[in-house]
Amino acid sequence: MTDTTVIEEQTLNRAIVTWVRGKLGQQVGDGECWTLVNDALNEKGAKDSYDFGAVSKTADYVWGTEITDFKTLQPGDILQFKDFVEHDATVVDITFKDGGGFVEGDADAPVPTKRPHHSAIVNSSPDGEGRIEILEQNFGSIGKKVQKNTIHTKDLIKPTETTNETHYNEDSKKNEVATVKRTVKITITGTLKAYRPVKKPEERE
Repeated sequence: MTDTTVIEEQTLNRAIVTWVRGKLGQQVGDGECWTLVNDALNEKGAKDSYDFGAVSKTADYVWGTEITDFKTLQPGDILQFKDFVEHDATVVDITFKDGGGFVEGDADAPVPTKRPHHSAIVNSSPDGEGRIEILEQNFGSIGKKVQKNTIHTKDLIKPTETTNETHYNEDSKKNEVATVKRTVKITITGTLKAYRPVKKPEERE
């Protein structure tokens, strides 16, 4: 890949993600996840899903050149989810000096976050633990408005970490320093594919 190609890809990606960021809090088109991605690509002169295959409510859309190494993801890349579920079994054990406290989460009852058939745009490059911020619509409580969310692209298991943090104590009705023990366990099921947008060829007169 030449330096010119890399620069062109980065310029196209930047234009796409900038356009989508400008739509935060708004509904794009009919509010479907596919519409947000397809409109963004069309607006910035990139090939859309019609250029790569069938488009239907159940199709596994292709959005450009497939990226197999998620560590190379960059803002403006496109994600396609299929039966994708993040199972969050993170447990946070909070104990105050008086011995009281509470526990958030249950290691034996993971909380699922589902994206069964979904498309989204990468908003930030992945961190060292595989987390990325995405831009999407038709998801969660915000529904058909463009929103930012964070997903994990791979399993994440971290041993218990102990810190001191300020939390509200229901017994004393005050904010107090507490000992916090946090154990993180997130497992991923389903399929996640990533694509680098491709510029449409310029039309010749």
